[in-house]
Amino acid sequence: MKPIAVKSPDIPHPAMTYSQAVRVENLLFVAGQPGVNFESGFISTDFEIQARQAFANLAAVLNAVGSGLDKVA
Repeated sequence: MKPIAVKSPDIPHPAMTYSQAVRVENLLFVAGQPGVNFESGFISTDFEIQARQAFANLAAVLNAVGSGLDKVA
């Protein structure tokens, strides 16, 4: 069981050095995603906008490995 860091140009890159997701066999472990729009650098003060952006960032990470929000436990 060797962990494999998930890398994709479609994933927003974190400012710090950590993997946004790590695959171990058929499991995917995803790091917490901030409510930041990585394309624009925009950070809203509105909680709902931050929450929606965090889920959009999470979906981008999942899509990079062929998964989706519908498969999250």
